[in-house]
Amino acid sequence: MKRATLIIILLIAAYSAYSTLEWRVEKEKIYVIKDYAVSLSDHPLLEIADAGSILEYLIENNASDLILRERIRQYSASARTLEYSSLILYKATGDEKYRLFRTAMVNLKDFFISVNNRPILILC
Repeated sequence: MKRATLIIILLIAAYSAYSTLEWRVEKEKIYVIKDYAVSLSDHPLLEIADAGSILEYLIENNASDLILRERIRQYSASARTLEYSSLILYKATGDEKYRLFRTAMVNLKDFFISVNNRPILILC
């Protein structure tokens, strides 16, 4: 009887250790994914944060249409990068804030694309 109890306790301990190890490995994977997604979005996030003031400055100082289009194209690419990194974070964590941020970046990217696709006005 003692031997059977000892075997059952050892099996429970082994299963518990295995489950804990699997849980830690999964947590580490999620941590690595989150770290990668956050580092991927550092620069684009700073660019998008400054987009309004930079575009305002360029417009006030009569920047050429080409320069404005290039900046808007860059902001569109930054919004797309933030969209993808937010999707990675949402899939890894299931946190709703990342899905909402992704939706905002999709809308911002679409806005920049529509602004960039407007016809060029040539004033004589």
